[in-house]
Amino acid sequence: MRRLAALLRRLGIARNNRVAVLMDNSAHAYQALLGILAADACFVPFNPGFPALRLADIAAQAEPMAVVTLSKHLPLLGDILGHASVESSPFVIVLDADAPPEVSASIPPSHLFTATDLARESDGFVPAQNREEDLAYILFTSGTTGRPKGVMLSHRAVMSVLRWSVDLWKLTPADRFANHSRLTFDVSMFDIFAGFLAGGTVCPIILAKDLTFPGDFIRKERISVWCSVPGVIGMMIKSRQLAAGPMDTLRLALFIGEALQTPWAAEWRRLQPDVPIWNTYGPTEAAIFCTAFLVDVDAPLDTAKPVPIGKPSTDCELFVLKTNSDALADAGEVGRLMITGTQLAHGYWRAPEITTRAFRPNPFKRDLGCLMYDTGDLAMMGEQGHLVWMGRADSQVKVRGYRVELGEIETVLHAAPEVHDAVVMLSTSGNDLVAAVIPEHGHETVSEENLQAFLAHQLPAYMIPARFLFLADFPRNDNGKVDRRQLQGRFD
Repeated sequence: MRRLAALLRRLGIARNNRVAVLMDNSAHAYQALLGILAADACFVPFNPGFPALRLADIAAQAEPMAVVTLSKHLPLLGDILGHASVESSPFVIVLDADAPPEVSASIPPSHLFTATDLARESDGFVPAQNREEDLAYILFTSGTTGRPKGVMLSHRAVMSVLRWSVDLWKLTPADRFANHSRLTFDVSMFDIFAGFLAGGTVCPIILAKDLTFPGDFIRKERISVWCSVPGVIGMMIKSRQLAAGPMDTLRLALFIGEALQTPWAAEWRRLQPDVPIWNTYGPTEAAIFCTAFLVDVDAPLDTAKPVPIGKPSTDCELFVLKTNSDALADAGEVGRLMITGTQLAHGYWRAPEITTRAFRPNPFKRDLGCLMYDTGDLAMMGEQGHLVWMGRADSQVKVRGYRVELGEIETVLHAAPEVHDAVVMLSTSGNDLVAAVIPEHGHETVSEENLQAFLAHQLPAYMIPARFLFLADFPRNDNGKVDRRQLQGRFD
């Protein structure tokens, strides 16, 4: 780590300079992240599973001064740099190569460094020069313009959520964290850096079978802290991994990124009663988590209602605004969810227009520098001051003149005994609602008519999908979230 930092410094890399990391989860990747931070630089994860053209677009935007990678990714890196229009070729540091490997013409030999070069660098400690408002990392996410957009997170924002996490969940050196998500998904930032801050052990999930059957990985690696999207619960229930006996070492299960469906929470609680589950919420723009809710093992769960996302972290404030207004919504009223506080990102990399739209002046603070982030999510203040996530503002659609929240229909569908998972969408024609359903085990012959009759007991006619598609599984993106665009295409 220190030798990598020394090399980066010698190459002229300093505060807020970007260094790309082209690697999957691994000890080498953690070495790269820590070395980049120790050099006072900012890391930008590149997912090796992404197409070269998409990564070339990210490289063209981020303009990294260096790329840290492994030998097996050099052909991909050559393609990326060949397509990216950057002013100067970045330095390339190959952590697992002792001798200069063969590379494409887009990587000049003078810019290539290996493990042998690293071994010549000093491993002495050099005090940090960066400041808390300097960039720690930039994560590129999908953008509405069709181009990835880079979310800029400072050391202050990230350390704020990490300290809160360590305190809230009492993380210790005895904990073992499963690094399940890819480096491009900010849940990984919790797995890695909360693990290191607590002095614990981080166990990367490398094999595809461990992603598919995480129950075996949890038991084999004696994981104590698990964090992933809620869809993993559904997968583990369907494959009966939760019912395969107690997970003796697991003491904490955190879920984020999508709605935690109440039936899944109830089933987890029934099958693993000794493992508390937390529903958390946090867009990338607010540094991993900004709320948390403990699903009480003894409290009754209403399967027709969403699981709350809880109360804000120490350094964040969340509030709900009325639709088309900067006035606070009343308790129980659905409105737009806003976030303010030290966890907020600096905005989007080299995108001032979309930054200004998303990060607006806080109407409740006189300080002109105090911004609030418009999450684009809908929420309401529920019982005992716990926030309840009600879906995306852009998932509100109009059907026959009525405004419909798709998440409400999905919540009711999940309560049907025949349904394991469900996604509701507007048809491409815009005239009807459609639903994709994964049947519960033993109910593979469920019919559209039965589900429509079930929904009719709780929803008006205009909120009942006209068509259903029954699938063994949903298409998912690299972060494990349902790929709604691909799913919608299956109805055409």
